Amino acid sequence: MRATRVWIYMDRLCRNIAAVRSWIGSDPMLCMPVKADGYGHGAVPIAQEALRQGVAVLGVASVEEGRELRNAGITAPILLFSTPLPEELEELAAYRLSPLVGDGEYAKSLAEVAAKVGVRLAVHLKVDTGMGRLGCEHGEAATLDRYIAGCPS
Repeated sequence: MRATRVWIYMDRLCRNIAAVRSWIGSDPMLCMPVKADGYGHGAVPIAQEALRQGVAVLGVASVEEGRELRNAGITAPILLFSTPLPEELEELAAYRLSPLVGDGEYAKSLAEVAAKVGVRLAVHLKVDTGMGRLGCEHGEAATLDRYIAGCPS
């Protein structure tokens, strides 16, 4: 047993979400990370409350975490923050997770898998903003965007 304990007060979570909304206005969609089991606080209850408070998109680190949310009945968009293994792509599509896409080969693989599974998959175009870790170069973004937009699946 660990000596460290953390309590999440849902009223404070709600107040924090309301504060962010007051700063950014009503139009932008909020995405709330609930990865790592809601940072150890229970991804499902944290996600459910966040959605009740107007969060539009949930963020997870793995296909497994996205599956857990879908199996709990969550239908909101779920953004996958990491690149899945090739063997996880069918599950990603089946659970309608939205992956980050930063290159054409990956976009092509996703389109093929989505067509095979029979879904139209939402993706998030990831542009490298300078860290050099993930995403396409800013000069390639428009071309990749057009390719993705032209994919039937």
